[in-house]
Amino acid sequence: MSSDDSDLEARAGRAELLALRAELAALRARIVDGASIEAARWLVDADARRAVSIRNLLHYRQFRRIDLRGLQRALSHHGLSSLGRSEAHLLHDVDRVLALLAGVLDGAWFPASAAEGPDIVAGEALLADNTRRLFGTHRDGEGVYIMVTLPTEAADDQDLVAAMIRSGMDCARINGAHDDPLIWRRMIERVRRAAEDLQRPCRIYMDLPGPKLRTAPVLAAPVFAIHPPRDFTGRVIAPAEIVLVPARNPPLASRDELPISPDLFDDLQPGGRLRFRDTRGRMREIDLVERDAAGRWRGRIWHTAFLEPGMACRWRASGTASTDRQEGCFGPFPERPGFLVVRPGDGLLLTRNGHPGEAARRDADGNVLQIARIGLSCPEIIDDLQVGHRVFIDDGKIGATVEALIPDGALLRITQARAEGEKVRGAKGLNFPDSTLSLPSLTNEDLQMLDLAAQEADIIGYSFVRTADDISRLMAELDRRGAGDVPVVAKIETAQAVRNLPEILLTALPRHPLGVMVARGDLAVEIGPERLAEIQEEILWLCEAAHVPVIWATQVLESLARKGTPTRAEITDAAMGVRAECVMLNKGPYICRAIETLRDIMQRMNAHQHKKTARLRALHW
Repeated sequence: MSSDDSDLEARAGRAELLALRAELAALRARIVDGASIEAARWLVDADARRAVSIRNLLHYRQFRRIDLRGLQRALSHHGLSSLGRSEAHLLHDVDRVLALLAGVLDGAWFPASAAEGPDIVAGEALLADNTRRLFGTHRDGEGVYIMVTLPTEAADDQDLVAAMIRSGMDCARINGAHDDPLIWRRMIERVRRAAEDLQRPCRIYMDLPGPKLRTAPVLAAPVFAIHPPRDFTGRVIAPAEIVLVPARNPPLASRDELPISPDLFDDLQPGGRLRFRDTRGRMREIDLVERDAAGRWRGRIWHTAFLEPGMACRWRASGTASTDRQEGCFGPFPERPGFLVVRPGDGLLLTRNGHPGEAARRDADGNVLQIARIGLSCPEIIDDLQVGHRVFIDDGKIGATVEALIPDGALLRITQARAEGEKVRGAKGLNFPDSTLSLPSLTNEDLQMLDLAAQEADIIGYSFVRTADDISRLMAELDRRGAGDVPVVAKIETAQAVRNLPEILLTALPRHPLGVMVARGDLAVEIGPERLAEIQEEILWLCEAAHVPVIWATQVLESLARKGTPTRAEITDAAMGVRAECVMLNKGPYICRAIETLRDIMQRMNAHQHKKTARLRALHW
């Protein structure tokens, strides 16, 4: 290459760098000017330490409102910082790049300014300090904390709790949607005692239940089913054992005892037989064996049978003539949970009344006379729905849209279900991603649990937080209980919470210790599973900019905890959890093995990566 060509290339390269510096300087001015407009509102109650995080979050929000893909490429091509790891120290990183450009273009490098934002060391230190405030000192000195949901058995099994802490549990989660205050108190006592005995810290995290958007019960026909045991070929290998008791009204709750008419029960004798025709019209016989110590009759039957309440039966004692027999009937039987079946294109009415769900009624030709209907736990939200809004049932297994709003409720049209049909049962979760629901931010159940949590919990989880006002109300309730310094974790599990996350963070940051949980189960239903990976990344970035620790939750190593063997995808997902400050496991029979596995994965990944930054540990092939 000639000297003229070299000179021409140098001038072109300098022109590119000058343009890049001008673009970056304009970007910096836009970030600072935009953030300064909002700063006065959010810094009123903040001390100097928290003000640093608030300013950095405001700067980062302005920064990410701009499409920076072209700038990213240009910086990378010139071997400069891509700003892709600047969350915790944004202005410092922008100023470092500007300083490097000044050194190349002007021969006069200048240090980055520390007046308007934290540098790399200070930004990382703020996040680490806030994480310690939330979870305490890490047992390994540094690394990702492990939170575990306590099973009900933990209230009475000291050995189980000790084993969980020994395996690596750093924080015990009490789920307020299950159990009761007596069980919660016993759980807390077990955890405190085990942590003291083992001399290993373990924080108590209490999760407020939040509004329960669930389907109302569906009652099945009270049928009593009898199934003799069979081998793998389907052959009956032994009779079914039957326990007969005198009928009562209301019926007994037990589904293992078969009630019959009291008069007939009193006449039963060993060696006799009860004959009846079941719901399918098949003749069946129960051989009476003996009366047990509780006064119940025990019998045996060799064939499958289905019985309805009021079904007639006849008793004949052993050795008597066939005409010498007595009659009675079975039942009543206790009601049992049932289900509806819906298919794509079916209608389903969400009702305003609290009546049990009903299957669709059809005429002899299969035409629908009355569509299937089911109630919901908070019927008042029907007023918040609009035609076209989406509704998801049972963790997204069933999808529907609102077709019409009528006095009886909301008429849904099923859009997502298996062709052969999906079962809709009671107590299944409902999600309304398109609707702004007028639910109370704190339910009566939340407030009752908060009385205990304010006294006993190290961390309080806020379920289904949606707006900044929700956070303000929880902080006010904690102040009222003298617990204003107890850290709060905002659980992000709705589309509305994702949209409002910056305001949620900015509301709590000035005056409250804060964490965020990415509750990926409900969140995936709300935003769609295809968007989950993208949104959880955005939550991580925004929280890092605010120096707020994040909990990575839902279905982490779930197959391992429940069945003893993890899937390959679960291992990869768990490894990604190193991007957060804490990873949550749910309960299961193999929970200690899951804790140990997760801890091993986190320790290995922590040696390779911190947040988005590769540590470049030496590889040994």
